[in-house]
Amino acid sequence: MKVTLQILENTYPLMCEPHERDLLLEAAEQLNLSLADMRRDNPKVPLERLVILGALQMTFDLLLERQTIAREVSMVNQVSEKLISALSQAIAEENLGD
Repeated sequence: MKVTLQILENTYPLMCEPHERDLLLEAAEQLNLSLADMRRDNPKVPLERLVILGALQMTFDLLLERQTIAREVSMVNQVSEKLISALSQAIAEENLGD
């Protein structure tokens, strides 16, 4: 499926799978908003540099989110292990009592 993205003053026609369309449009909108903010704050910065800085910021944010998710998954795994251990111990004690 063909989709056309508008990023600042440039138009980019792309092909994507139908199920990817909405997410791709949302990503382009997010990029466009970020670049527009950067351009407003730095009007003399060339477009190419703006795009590189925007990509760097988005990549940094993505990596930060991945770290946060990894920490949260680790915490959930630790709690799950404690719960499983406590449940196993309770079952073992129940079986001894029978």
